[in-house]
Amino acid sequence: MQSGGTYFGAAVAGVGDVNGDGLGDGLEALITLTDPTDPDSDADGLTDGQEVGEGDPKAFDEGFDTNPLDADTDDDGLKDGDEALGTGPLAGKGKTDPRLKDSDGDGIL
Repeated sequence: MQSGGTYFGAAVAGVGDVNGDGLGDGLEALITLTDPTDPDSDADGLTDGQEVGEGDPKAFDEGFDTNPLDADTDDDGLKDGDEALGTGPLAGKGKTDPRLKDSDGDGIL
């Protein structure tokens, strides 16, 4: 992030989306605290915009959103992106809910 220059002014004013993640720079800098220069602040395979897009885009809504600052929102050992997209260790097995440790309710994590 540039210091003191045009970028910071744009972030405060809420203008633009430098990283193209669907969240305005001001929203990222001041509300979600995600990195307005990195589309995937927690490197989990989902953009910050995808992670907060289900509920109020101005806040993290537990139960609706995954946490854009935590690569594994439900702490089950799988990245949110792998669960939501069915990639990585879940490739060929299908998607799971990155908000629930036990997505299928079978008692096995």
